[in-house]
Amino acid sequence: MNQLPMTAISMRQPGTAEAPDLLFVTRRYLWGILAGTAVATVIATGLFYYLKRTSPYYVSSVQFQVLPPPKPVDQQAVVTDFGSSQDEIASFIRRQEIYIKGDEIISQILQSDAFQRDYHPNATGPSRWLADHLNNPKKQLKQDLIFEPIANAQIFRISMMAKDPVEAAHLVKAIADVYTTQVRKDNELNTNHQLTDLEKIVNQQETAVQTKEKALADFRTGANISAVMQRQTVEIALLGQLDTRVVEAQAANAFAQANYSALKKQNEDKLLPLSVQMQQQVDNDPQLRTLIGTQMSYMQEKAANTVLYAPGSSAMNALQSRLDEVQRQIDDTRARLQNEARAQMVEVAKAEVDRTASELQYMEQNRDAEDNKVMGIDRQLAKYQDMLTDLQSDQQVLETLRKRQTVEQLQAPVDDTALDATMTEPS
Repeated sequence: MNQLPMTAISMRQPGTAEAPDLLFVTRRYLWGILAGTAVATVIATGLFYYLKRTSPYYVSSVQFQVLPPPKPVDQQAVVTDFGSSQDEIASFIRRQEIYIKGDEIISQILQSDAFQRDYHPNATGPSRWLADHLNNPKKQLKQDLIFEPIANAQIFRISMMAKDPVEAAHLVKAIADVYTTQVRKDNELNTNHQLTDLEKIVNQQETAVQTKEKALADFRTGANISAVMQRQTVEIALLGQLDTRVVEAQAANAFAQANYSALKKQNEDKLLPLSVQMQQQVDNDPQLRTLIGTQMSYMQEKAANTVLYAPGSSAMNALQSRLDEVQRQIDDTRARLQNEARAQMVEVAKAEVDRTASELQYMEQNRDAEDNKVMGIDRQLAKYQDMLTDLQSDQQVLETLRKRQTVEQLQAPVDDTALDATMTEPS
């Protein structure tokens, strides 16, 4: 990009003389300046019209319309819609100016028939433009070839100046032909590269899809996915039942622990009442029943001896002593049996705690084993689903790539430029 150089401003050094007053000089020589300006204007105007009449220049133009670029081949974004902003189009047009005025295109233009042959009948030799610029035709062509972008229209114009209007049209047509031919060659080369790259991508995607299809089929067969899907419902229902049993076992164990703690505390505080069952066990103890039978026999004997012996007699006192001893033995035995019964109640409660804890542990082990089995099934099915989803995604990409490949192969080359050659007035 050409940039204008900054103008250097000389600073007055200390001690130099002051410049004359500009306004004073202008006033003094005002008429001379005006007269000189008028004379120069008249001379320039006369020279312009003289040259225009004696040796005029003509300009012929060709217009090009910029169309959207083709979509790039991208395996991951083959369906993306690409647009062209005004900045991108302007940048593209600027590149075309550099491209057209490049040495390669300029050389091809100069070798075209329009430049190498005079279009007049029976004329020999090159065109009049080339004959006038044989010393350095490339440099002169770059100057006479005018590149003009049309703002906000997606159009640029190529113009050619020449002394002959017909030759100007022939020359600019030759320039347009060389440019469009080279552009089509470049586009064809790019299209071939694009199709080659697209074919490689399609082949790679086909290989990836085939590999994943085989892996999915092997996994489905090896893991027997059909049976696993059917078993999943049964195993989940069984897991639910085991969860319910674990909750029930937890409740039973909690109740047994609470009951054991309460019975143990009451027994330690000597406040534990005997259950009906334990009370019957105490009452039915053989030793206690024997003592009670002996007591009943002594009481019957005492009742019979009351008639024979006076109260307070030695016989009656001896009989009463035996009754008292039997009563003491009954009380001691009953107390011992009741203590043993209370201890037995505590032991039974402790045994219930151990039983419910063991049952809870067994239920939890079964539930955990079933849970692991269900999780294993879930992992197998999740892996199968992930593989299936991955395969379907790759299949969709492959289908899109194949459609794109078909479109690219069937799409005929189109003229990507709209040309409009016009003849201008003499300039």
